[in-house]
Amino acid sequence: MKITVLTALLLATHLLPAIAAAPRVERPLPSHRLADAATENNPLTPQQIRAHSTQIAVRIVAENNNGGSGVLIGKKAAKGAPGSTTYLLLTNKHVIGRSTKFQIQTADGKQHTAQLVPNTQINPKYDVALLQFTSTRKYQLADLQYDTGTAIATTRQIYSAGFPFDSAQLRFTTGQVSQLSDVPLDDGTQIGYVTDKGEKNIRQGMSGGPVLAISGGKAVVVGINTIGAAPLLPSYTYFDGTKPNPKRAAEYTKANWGIPIYNVLSQLNPDILYQYDNLPKVQRQVTPTGYMAQLNRQTRQQTVRIEANGGNGSGVIVAKQGSTYYVLTAKHVVFDLYKTKQLYTDIKTITHEQESYTIQPTDITLAEGLDLAVVKFTSNANYPVAALGNYSPRKDATVFAAGFPDRLRIDSPLWQWQLNPGKNIGDREFSKFQTQDKFSFESDGYDLIYTSISYGGMSGGGIFDTEGRVIGIHGKVEGDGGSKQQEWNKDLSFGNSLGISIQSFIGLATKLKVSPQLLNTSKNMARDLNASELATVVAVRDTIPQPPADGSAKQWLQYGNQLHRVGKYADAVKAFDIAIAKSDGYQWAGYYGKARAFRSDNKYPQALAAISKAIATIPAEGRRTHYYMWQRQSDYYLELRKYNEAITAIDTAIALEPTDLLLFMTKARVFNQDRKYPQAIAIYDKLIKNQPE
Repeated sequence: MKITVLTALLLATHLLPAIAAAPRVERPLPSHRLADAATENNPLTPQQIRAHSTQIAVRIVAENNNGGSGVLIGKKAAKGAPGSTTYLLLTNKHVIGRSTKFQIQTADGKQHTAQLVPNTQINPKYDVALLQFTSTRKYQLADLQYDTGTAIATTRQIYSAGFPFDSAQLRFTTGQVSQLSDVPLDDGTQIGYVTDKGEKNIRQGMSGGPVLAISGGKAVVVGINTIGAAPLLPSYTYFDGTKPNPKRAAEYTKANWGIPIYNVLSQLNPDILYQYDNLPKVQRQVTPTGYMAQLNRQTRQQTVRIEANGGNGSGVIVAKQGSTYYVLTAKHVVFDLYKTKQLYTDIKTITHEQESYTIQPTDITLAEGLDLAVVKFTSNANYPVAALGNYSPRKDATVFAAGFPDRLRIDSPLWQWQLNPGKNIGDREFSKFQTQDKFSFESDGYDLIYTSISYGGMSGGGIFDTEGRVIGIHGKVEGDGGSKQQEWNKDLSFGNSLGISIQSFIGLATKLKVSPQLLNTSKNMARDLNASELATVVAVRDTIPQPPADGSAKQWLQYGNQLHRVGKYADAVKAFDIAIAKSDGYQWAGYYGKARAFRSDNKYPQALAAISKAIATIPAEGRRTHYYMWQRQSDYYLELRKYNEAITAIDTAIALEPTDLLLFMTKARVFNQDRKYPQAIAIYDKLIKNQPE
């Protein structure tokens, strides 16, 4: 958002590209998110919230007639000053201007000299600054759980506070969220809010003050004031350089805007994040640049968010005829595959311009036997249509999974667009075969396997190649299916991502009521990235935040899995060792993760030792659920040419789960390498008879 500052209220002369496209670590939700915050216990009154805001808000006076408000967010013991505390406060960059000296007025009326915090690593375009001061007095800090218990949504009650330039008294307003952007504006702002009838908007000097909401019976700071309503020269721009359409921009001018706390914390230097008390440990994000920034812009405009009573998913625009758009998505986004076997209700699509379109049942066509569906909507707007890559990607080709995660699956309470790099780890035919096991999905047409990090809500989004063409539709993570046997894996998010190739869709386009002539397809293989382009991808892909030392076993298991996906096998083993040492019921998963990492690093003796320990620590009641471990053990024995042991291991797996045909394939492979061809042929004959395709 580039806005000329004619007053301090017309905030941010320098506004910044946001980081929403960075990959997020797959980890369990923090415990404070698991509560149903939609049902508030003992909600506070506005008077109580006002009293709380007076304790956490500060007034800032800077040189050159600059100044505004701020909020106390952290503290640490002051170095070399026993009994003193160093306080961290958050404000806007435009509040401090070019000043180097600042006076802070706290709730008790005391004045403190503050300094800029160096090396914050916050995006230089963000309208954010951190100051610190030291005092022997005790001050209250804001609750910064960035409202994780409840997703921020329009009509949500919200409060704001700050010190107007013409008053030494804190001004407090009540209102509600009126505008939300799927991605941040380019200064980091993302929450628009209006004040209640009869109240004035955010005033000059309130910039940097807290924006609060009630969550879990507490007043939590969800952001800071950035710009007031009706700026003189509005010009809103998203982080990727695109702009809202005129209608949306006009709506934006009616709202006050704030930067979410999450957008600040996720940019913060990890050293600061861990030095100060009270700061939630949020995953750091990287701003996409160069090639990645361009690909973000292109793919986001072609992607839609799909909401229904069953949750949310994603989709990609693949065709247009007149004013009718065709969105390709996963069937389970709009249809309950596992329980009611019915379409969800209240379905709507939301485009990149935040425009919403209601979907009727007659607008939906479901594929038979595949987790695909086509959703139609009508609009006179001009939305980009994706090009389709009608080819089988080669092994280890760079691919990108795109979509909008469910806000209950990620740390952010806001929608955060994702474009997550990974690699296709098998050609289409091999992947199609590999996904026939019970452990993956019991089929549903999945024929692509890739390492991109994905979350619930990204289902139905496009899998893009290096040229921005859709080569598939994202479905799920391995093990994240409807079977109860897979619930453990859904919780831990082991495994890679799986999708359905665009070739499968093209073959069914007519049955899905999409004319093939409307599709923009190409059979040319995607090009390789050059060194500079690849560097922008790696910067996003390899940003993996380490959990705190006192983090749970689940957090360290997720961290190890993330490291494994990006090829950091030795580091993954270390993470799994920490998870094992936590001794809270997941030792088997830690050993299993180690075995996979060792296997990927071609260290078969170590892999065999790890999988054997995993088997030894599986609870007795979980043996059948985890039958695949004996399959892994058989694989490792086979690599070490211990054929008899390999047969014993795979026979154990088959006894536990005789319906998984891939187990028999493993047994045939052992016989084949042991040159026991008649036994191998006998198994192949049975498999061909059972599944001739």
